[in-house]
Amino acid sequence: MAVGRTVANRGGATYYAVRMYGSPLVFCERTGYWAAAWRRVEARLSAPEDRRTPPPHLIETRSASECREVLATRRGSFVVAELSSASAEQTLDLLWHLATEVGETASAVVATREWLPYEWLARELGAQAFVVSPFGLEALREVVGRRLRRAALPTVDLQQRIWENLPWS
Repeated sequence: MAVGRTVANRGGATYYAVRMYGSPLVFCERTGYWAAAWRRVEARLSAPEDRRTPPPHLIETRSASECREVLATRRGSFVVAELSSASAEQTLDLLWHLATEVGETASAVVATREWLPYEWLARELGAQAFVVSPFGLEALREVVGRRLRRAALPTVDLQQRIWENLPWS
């Protein structure tokens, strides 16, 4: 996935106009509670120098099927799915779908404390984090940032990388 485009090629160095995050952060929850908490954490923890790089594009979906529709066009996304009594089966099915059919997409689960016994099931289904409190979103922010920054790196094939590192290029 191209995240930027070549602006200039001077003296063998290629300069890119790159967005920091090429893939969105997708919240799959019924109420919007966790997405609102995420926005508060993002606003509180963003240092002034970090504001030059915008936070990841946040997309909210209200069901697992709507989330799948969004992911069909946005590979490499990070999905945060809510585990609740109303959506447990759909959420676990979504995690299975992400792990088996959508390989480039990472996931995390948010839930209330009563769902804590299901943490290891969610992790076995591919969840990289399991958050039971809005305070846990700070740690999740680091996981999401690392994952989306890694996904935003431009892919360069071996031949091109060798060519760019030659002393005369």
